[in-house]
Amino acid sequence: MSFDEETFGFENIDDDYSLESILAEYKGSAFIKGSSRLSKDELEKQARAIIEEYTRESTEADLPAQEITEVQDEKPVAEEKALPEKQKKPRKGEIVKKEAEPPKERKAKRGIEKGIREVEEKLQRVSEVEVRQAAMFSHRELTEDEQEFFGVGKYSRSVPDEENKEDAEKTIKKERERRERKQRVKVKKAEKAVEEPKPHKELSPTDAQRVYGSGIESLRLRMIPVFVICVILAYVTFAADKLVNFSGAVSESFLHNVVLGGGLLVAMFLAGDIVIAGVANPFRGKFGAETLAAASGIFALADVISQLVFDTVEYGAPYCAAAVLSIFGAMWGTLKGRKAYNLTFKIAAQTKVPTVITAEWEKADEGAVITKNLGSAKGFVDKSTERDIAETVYNRLTPILLAASVVFAVICAYLNGRATFVHCLSGITAVTASFGALMIFNQPFFVAVKSMFNHGAAIAGWKGACDMKQAVGMVVKDLDVFPENCMTLNGLKIIAPMSEEKVIAYTGSLVVASGAGTSKIFAELMREYACSLYRVEEFACYESGGIGAYIKSSKVWVGSSAFMNLMGIRLPQNLDIKNAVFSAIDGELAGVFIINYLPSDAVQSALVNMLHSKITPIFAIRDFNVNPALIRSKFKIPLAEGEFTTFAARYELSQSGEQNGDAPAAIMSREGINHYAETVRCGRRIVSATKFSLAIAMAGTLIGMLIMVLMFAGGSFIAASAAHLLTYMLLWAISGYLIATF
Repeated sequence: MSFDEETFGFENIDDDYSLESILAEYKGSAFIKGSSRLSKDELEKQARAIIEEYTRESTEADLPAQEITEVQDEKPVAEEKALPEKQKKPRKGEIVKKEAEPPKERKAKRGIEKGIREVEEKLQRVSEVEVRQAAMFSHRELTEDEQEFFGVGKYSRSVPDEENKEDAEKTIKKERERRERKQRVKVKKAEKAVEEPKPHKELSPTDAQRVYGSGIESLRLRMIPVFVICVILAYVTFAADKLVNFSGAVSESFLHNVVLGGGLLVAMFLAGDIVIAGVANPFRGKFGAETLAAASGIFALADVISQLVFDTVEYGAPYCAAAVLSIFGAMWGTLKGRKAYNLTFKIAAQTKVPTVITAEWEKADEGAVITKNLGSAKGFVDKSTERDIAETVYNRLTPILLAASVVFAVICAYLNGRATFVHCLSGITAVTASFGALMIFNQPFFVAVKSMFNHGAAIAGWKGACDMKQAVGMVVKDLDVFPENCMTLNGLKIIAPMSEEKVIAYTGSLVVASGAGTSKIFAELMREYACSLYRVEEFACYESGGIGAYIKSSKVWVGSSAFMNLMGIRLPQNLDIKNAVFSAIDGELAGVFIINYLPSDAVQSALVNMLHSKITPIFAIRDFNVNPALIRSKFKIPLAEGEFTTFAARYELSQSGEQNGDAPAAIMSREGINHYAETVRCGRRIVSATKFSLAIAMAGTLIGMLIMVLMFAGGSFIAASAAHLLTYMLLWAISGYLIATF
């Protein structure tokens, strides 16, 4: 190949020709053409051949024709050595050098070499770019394992030397571990998505009302014939009780057993939903009072069949009357619960922006406090339908009671004969099914809901009642004690040499910023005098009964007369007025605003109701004029019964913010401390009555089981008659019902 020096214009350049550029060019072009997977030795071999061929062509183009001898590969090396020095043929790839050449020709050659070198450098840079692009995109057609094997893509190594080999291997290992962890996480998520059910969607109060309201009329209508059957079977049981004479003879009637068995069948058919639920719930892992009632009815029927088939009437009449009464009690308790929840969700559905009552644990050190604010009813339905304590206890004890009944029946049958097994099992099971088991919570809840319905309030079931019971007190705010219509402005007086608008604007802006109960009075006063509401900076409340802040670079204090004296502001003797709001601007008394507080009969009765119910009112009142002395004089209640916290705690307790994440314990559709206090009282009453009723039901069940087992084991079937058992269970049920109702 030949180049003209005028074409490139490289003169006076002394750089030597570089062979490494040719090698780089070849390696780049070889990679681009698809030779990247050749071995290193093969690439070096091909590169060496190209260099030799390329350099030989350049030499032959520059030398005269007579100075170039043909290269003969066929001649042996020994023959070449025998020839004279100038006649030796060059070996393949050897450059034949000249001893000397003219300066002009050497200069031209150097210019040509420089031009070749620069062109080749440009080609090399282009080749390097192409190589990088090929390295970046060639791995896309390979799998991830192939990329890792060939070291391309994200596994490529920029410096293929021994020093970075370990780092590259560590990187590849970390990447492999990361992929494995990612895959394990995906598998776990997939398994979790399969195992876990979809997130529960809460019913709206309207839908909940529709669900719990359906079936009330049907249940009420079916209860009537079941109650009639109860009365009939009770009469038959007492009439057909074991008549014992002095000889111990017992007379039983075949007709009595038929009537008892038939009446029980009809009652179980009418209460089909209760019986089916009692039988099906254990297969779903749920136990309850319905299961005990259904078991009592089933074993009583088995006793009737056993006596009719095997003629074992001498052991006493079947316990069908007790079983029917247990079924009727389950129906009655279910009806009470449905009616209570129907009224509860009706209040929640009718209240668009409810006043939410919640138990907040963060606002007091001693425990939770009950507060009320405007909020949302979200979570109210779910919280209302959670299990109550009676359901929880029966869910855990029902399997134990059933298993114990079977074990005790086996023992009694072993002592008295196998023929007595069914009769003993029926009697022991009947006493476990308390008549008022489903009314333990539903009855006090229904009574409380009826009382709160007139106040426009609803409690979130058992959990909401527990929140109110566990609270150490209920927060009472400014407007709870003195509503807006119970406070009036009797007059004002401007003392400082300032405009009325400035004094009213500064004082009103600070009072409104404090959020005290008198905010509305000052807001209306500012509107009357056409005053602007200014920005309040560095607001502070003082324990001595006052507030302060900066308004337009002026220090403003508002408080009682005692507060002004403590701040060093002297008051005239004729201005030492109670229930007055004093204002000072820049250390100078500016104005006096006289407020009149009127007590309300509803507030007084609510406070008295709270004290009688042992509910501690926590007065979080921001108005510095409303102090314990004022409460005692206006509402005639003992001073020691209420709790007045520090002003800093009052502002925190009475803070009206967004509702916290907890579901509301209760909601109200009406404002007023009387509705507020009645709701809290009913909630606490629900918890107390439920626990007391549960204790009575459990005591009656356990004592009754013990008595029946002892009598059966001793063979005293006459003492363990159906009439005696029915009387025993009725007495316990009546006492529990009275406690739950009143």
